[in-house]
Amino acid sequence: MDPPPSTEMKSTVLYPNQKGFHYSLRESYEDVWLQNLESCVANSMTHMLTILHRKASGNNNLRLSPNAILSIMTPNGIDVVDAANIAKSGGLEEHEEGQPIYEKVENFQYKDCTTYRLKDFKFVSGHYNVVCKLAENFGPGGRRYPLIGYCHPMGSFAQTAVASETSMQNPYRWGAFNSPDDDRLRKLQNESDIVSTKVLDHAMLITGLYTMADNPKVKDFSVEVKNAWATSAYAWVTPDVFNFIGVPEMEDDNMIFD
Repeated sequence: MDPPPSTEMKSTVLYPNQKGFHYSLRESYEDVWLQNLESCVANSMTHMLTILHRKASGNNNLRLSPNAILSIMTPNGIDVVDAANIAKSGGLEEHEEGQPIYEKVENFQYKDCTTYRLKDFKFVSGHYNVVCKLAENFGPGGRRYPLIGYCHPMGSFAQTAVASETSMQNPYRWGAFNSPDDDRLRKLQNESDIVSTKVLDHAMLITGLYTMADNPKVKDFSVEVKNAWATSAYAWVTPDVFNFIGVPEMEDDNMIFD
């Protein structure tokens, strides 16, 4: 039997002529990403819980099922707050071998088995607060937890070509790819004219952070996200893309939140 995948988590020190730091979960939990799930919210929350409980328990083979979250699917998708409440209350069951993944799970009921939960899930909004929380989590001495970023609206980032063009040094930022829609949509971000959230919003698992200076300014932050339509399955964005981020808290944490 092949050994379980390594869950060693490393931070890359950039030198001799580079500054700042780079941290990514991508290699540490590569096999988790092979679990393709429906719904960006269910996908992000399930992957996040899987990684957190692997880290907490040392069970490198753990895979969680999204069915509890998929059971609350609506015509407009799944609300990230509702998904977080499920993760905190009932939790997620283990994914059974060969278990099919559906777009919606009808009449879901928990089995008599162990479920995996969050102690809490804090939402952080405001550009400065988001940047500070990202740096605290992924920076030296941080917990290096996967986070969830919520983007509404997506603008040209919804295009495969645009997401695929991004890189650590060239992240997607509003207007960076000269889309005429970006500025217009950004102005509507908190207004009621945006009705269809099915197309215009997106939840993304945040898997890493790259800073391009010892004491980085906002423009120097590049955030790695899991992205279903980018060619490499990953993309890079600046923090201003997120309306808010979700920060998990586990039972044994002693984290302080603003």
